[in-house]
Amino acid sequence: ILAVVSRPGFDPNTLSGRVSTRELAELNKDPLTPLIFRATQNHFSPGSTFKVVTALAALSSRSFRANTVVSCNGGYKLGTRRWRCHKDSGHGSVDLRRALQVSCDTWFYRVADVLGLNPIAKAGKELGLGTPSGLGVAADIPGIMPDEAYHARATPGGYYKGHALNSAIGQGDVNVTPLQLAMVYASLGNGGKVFQPQLVKRVEAQDGTVVKAFEPKLLRELAVPAAQRKLILDGLVAVVNEPGGTAFSQRLKDVVVAGKTGTAQVKKLGEKRLKTEQMDYWSRDHAWFAAFAPARDPDIAVVVLNEHGGHGGSDAAPTATAVFKRYFELKDEPAPVGREPVDRIALKLPPRPPPPPSRKKPEVRAAAAKKAPPGQVERKTERGAP
Repeated sequence: ILAVVSRPGFDPNTLSGRVSTRELAELNKDPLTPLIFRATQNHFSPGSTFKVVTALAALSSRSFRANTVVSCNGGYKLGTRRWRCHKDSGHGSVDLRRALQVSCDTWFYRVADVLGLNPIAKAGKELGLGTPSGLGVAADIPGIMPDEAYHARATPGGYYKGHALNSAIGQGDVNVTPLQLAMVYASLGNGGKVFQPQLVKRVEAQDGTVVKAFEPKLLRELAVPAAQRKLILDGLVAVVNEPGGTAFSQRLKDVVVAGKTGTAQVKKLGEKRLKTEQMDYWSRDHAWFAAFAPARDPDIAVVVLNEHGGHGGSDAAPTATAVFKRYFELKDEPAPVGREPVDRIALKLPPRPPPPPSRKKPEVRAAAAKKAPPGQVERKTERGAP
């Protein structure tokens, strides 16, 4: 993990010493829960960012191919109920690539109707959903990757096909942590390898000697045929880089980003759709964007969740693309003279601090200073204390 941010946060100095009852009560009663580390300690419906999982299940089943077309007229009917697509007027005839690009719900409803929930759940679990990430430094909840047995056990009335339709678009009981979703997209980017997330790459001594290195830990490798991965990748590239893509307005000039927007409902839709600004905060959708770049040979994966933020394309994608932009700017900067780039990025680190002062008696240190080469003591004085 190169960076992780959870907002709102809190001042750690408040908890570093004696905490008053009033201070602790204020933190615990804050409705925005600043004490919760959202990356691993809370889970959320992933919305359309989950559609890559459904796509993998569809292609693995061989019931769906690259040219499988579904007609979208604004929704999908199952029994007596109609499931809405996010575009009321419909997307017309769409294949998988187009369904990812414009985030057509109807294509994925069809997958769920044909396959049921278990194949989708199997694909999600293979990518690490429904299981703690294994980060190991904070509480790490498993999220929920429901299958038919889950609903038979936990849902009044048991499982029915509608649960599969909800899950196929990242709604219903599907819940993921932001870190889990980052693992999913990193795995898609690297060709199917699921790695355990780690915070520390190596421990160095003061002179730069590597004391301990933490090598990548491969948890499992998915058997995703190259043709299937390319098809999904093409759809994710179209999301960001082709007109009509749900994140087209956030494309970057010099880096091809592959990603997926998500707008996850937190409350049931009424008959009339409301704009974000017309809704109270707690009823607003979660905005997601999950991506990796460069698309064909990725360096990094980025996931942004804007809780109750609105729409993925307008309220999460801009933050993610800003991260990508700055990352590649840093990567392209020349390394400092005399030093190789650190982890392929020329990090602007402060100089190493001088070694600790000698433990000799003061008069001995003074004598040693007099024997130092001319100018050495003066240079230390000019630089000041570290």
